[in-house]
Amino acid sequence: MKRIVMLASNPCNADARILKMAHAAREAGHEVHIFATAKNELPNYECKDGITFHRLVWQLGPALKEVLGKSVSSRVAGYIAKRLAPYIKYHFYKKIFSPYIENIEPDIIHAHDLITLPAGYHAAKKCGAELVYDAHELEVHRNPPLSRAQKFWVSYIERRYSIHAKAVITVGRHCALELEKHLGRKIHVIYNSPILHPCPTNIRKDLRIPEDTPLIVYVGKIAAGRGLEGIVRALSQMRDIHLAAVGPSDPRSHSILKSLIERLKLAERVHLLPPVPYEQVVAYIRSADMGILPVQKETLSYELAMPNKLFEMSFAELPILSNDLVEISEFLSEINNGKAVDFDSCDIGYEISSFLHNKDRYTLSDEKRGVLFEKYSWDSQKKKLLDIYNDILSNRTPPETP
Repeated sequence: MKRIVMLASNPCNADARILKMAHAAREAGHEVHIFATAKNELPNYECKDGITFHRLVWQLGPALKEVLGKSVSSRVAGYIAKRLAPYIKYHFYKKIFSPYIENIEPDIIHAHDLITLPAGYHAAKKCGAELVYDAHELEVHRNPPLSRAQKFWVSYIERRYSIHAKAVITVGRHCALELEKHLGRKIHVIYNSPILHPCPTNIRKDLRIPEDTPLIVYVGKIAAGRGLEGIVRALSQMRDIHLAAVGPSDPRSHSILKSLIERLKLAERVHLLPPVPYEQVVAYIRSADMGILPVQKETLSYELAMPNKLFEMSFAELPILSNDLVEISEFLSEINNGKAVDFDSCDIGYEISSFLHNKDRYTLSDEKRGVLFEKYSWDSQKKKLLDIYNDILSNRTPPETP
């Protein structure tokens, strides 16, 4: 049994990718610790399902004030932190988290997202652990788009620290190709495939929508660049079709979307639902008629996305209508479970109506279902992850004895 630490820049109570990987490592017999950020309603320290969570207070303002000294007010420190956050967040995450990580004396430190990578590197160097970097997206091409100075800094940080990782992982084949060019090394791909657990209810039952009423589902965060506003506007020109969005939302995007729904008088047909446990999503949405993926092409990271929602809708066996994004389009063609169109230039209402009318064309065949499970299931992704860990551990140089 080895000790594996995973680093997160969120409270990690609902980060499906990190939690799935943590459970995979635990099921393989390893001792697993997750270092995450504190959140009021969550314990700072807890052992849950065999995994130990360490949640530390992560606020740039107070951390910066400590460095600047007592003469600087909290308000001034907060202002400076906000302006400098894109540049200093890596240092302060490292400063706060690294000492606690070192105390665990892990064998592997798995850093999720770039903000955790410098902390992972410094802790690994101090305690002789091996480092893994997991790029959940293309950091240089995040949304909202970064300034030129921010892109330069992010690029530098990623190159500077990823060179020390024994393995670099990302979420899709095209993201891997971009990272290989950027970092000059092999990149492993582990897809955001879902865990398939039953759910005590389903989306149609919760919304009390009859079986013969068309129901479109969107899964994932309501946020800028996700394209939901365009779908809502199209729905205002259509009759009897319902849309349900299942997932968290940032407050501003939720408010904008809610105002649009009310202005278009669609409150009875557009439903904004809270997230369900990540392992129950597939079962929960299965009763819908189709899934929609309207992610906009605002950054390269979005153009090359292979998000959780794509796999959740696919394993729920929903026909999927997607914006014409690079790898998603290839996936839909391979599995033949959906269609990609350019949402920026098409008549979205027409495309939705046509797709619903012809959705049986995208029913999974036995052959394609086999491909989906063999190539993209979480069991397949878990095996790749554990192979990476085992390879690192088997080739690890033992620490020198005094």
